[in-house]
Amino acid sequence: MHEAQLNAAYRLAAQPRPVAWLTAVRAGLLRACLVAGALHLCGSAWADPVADQPDPALLIEQLESDDFTTRQSAQTRLAAMGPAALHTVAGAAAGDSLEGSSRAVAVLMQWAEDESHAELRLEALEALAGLKNRPLEAGVAQEHLAVVREQEAVAELTRLGAELGPVNSAYVFPNNRVGVQMQVTIGSSWRGGKEGLRHLADVRSAAKVSLYTPDADDLVLETLASIPNLRALELFGTGVTPEGLAELKRLRPGLEPDVRLGARLGIGDGQFRGEKGALIGRVMVNSPAARAGLRPNDLILKIDGEEVENFKSLTDLIKGKQPGDSVELVVRKGEEERLVEVTFDAWQGTPKFVGEQRAIHGGHQLRIVPTAPPILPNAKPAPPKAPAPAEDKAPYQQAQPGSPPQPIRVVPVDEK
Repeated sequence: MHEAQLNAAYRLAAQPRPVAWLTAVRAGLLRACLVAGALHLCGSAWADPVADQPDPALLIEQLESDDFTTRQSAQTRLAAMGPAALHTVAGAAAGDSLEGSSRAVAVLMQWAEDESHAELRLEALEALAGLKNRPLEAGVAQEHLAVVREQEAVAELTRLGAELGPVNSAYVFPNNRVGVQMQVTIGSSWRGGKEGLRHLADVRSAAKVSLYTPDADDLVLETLASIPNLRALELFGTGVTPEGLAELKRLRPGLEPDVRLGARLGIGDGQFRGEKGALIGRVMVNSPAARAGLRPNDLILKIDGEEVENFKSLTDLIKGKQPGDSVELVVRKGEEERLVEVTFDAWQGTPKFVGEQRAIHGGHQLRIVPTAPPILPNAKPAPPKAPAPAEDKAPYQQAQPGSPPQPIRVVPVDEK
């Protein structure tokens, strides 16, 4: 090969591409094309479609022609055929011929880069990811395929009424790329039914999933068990069974879902760590707690004469109740204790708390909370700040008009 040809090949490999993940793959293919004498293996954008659709099998044979122009023309025409040549090109990419396989892989890579043809792009990535004879290309394609699938799943879940937003911590993907952990909430706006919940399996950066819909049953638990980054799970008013929860525990022994079946009181944990009692941190709008006059900072000491040790024990006591049941609570506020009668109702839709503020961010509804940015590798810790005044410690602070923008995150909190 002439020196000018070698320089041209290296310049081609150094050109910026639409998809950054192909850098390492291109380097390996470049070595292969240099050995085989193929200059333009890495191709550029799609060629104009040919008027006479050729036989892709014939073009695959021409990829191994002794004539360079014939090889290059066949590769260009295969790329222009798109979906019609996909099956044939994928078969050639998995073949034993260095020249034919390398050129077929280049065509698949070209399709995988084209974001304007989503279906072909996905199928090309799937073909690359399955190549046993190309472990480098397959490994990188598998990672990128997961990213593409997650993007599509997030878009579809949003279209079906789910709320998605970032959780305040970083997620390190297998290739050491730092991403943002997601929280997925499916409640009263959900219109995807049981079938739509399958998209959760592809949101691998989901750290917290909150399901407030009867569409969620034992089948969705199997889907949730496959999410590698899932750390918190809320199941309020769902159709899951004790058997399904037992299977989830077997599949994900470290995951402890927060399950609420039947009766609803409608309060959030105030994170009380005193001797006894469940401190109310928040009260849900139009809930039994709100109708009974319960307020934040009330401390529940007893329910129907049984002592409440902490918030978890309160939840356990409520689990045995049904919508319509009434109980008597002993509640303390400061030094004053009072009796409060509450009638439970059923879990329905997405919980909303009194005084809660929401903002639209990136097309999704998120709660506004001042927070530190995600912690990234080698980041230096910020200097400590003076404690905020007591009046600024509300769980959710309302953004004032004209105030500077604040980082946004979705706060994971226990909701009872």
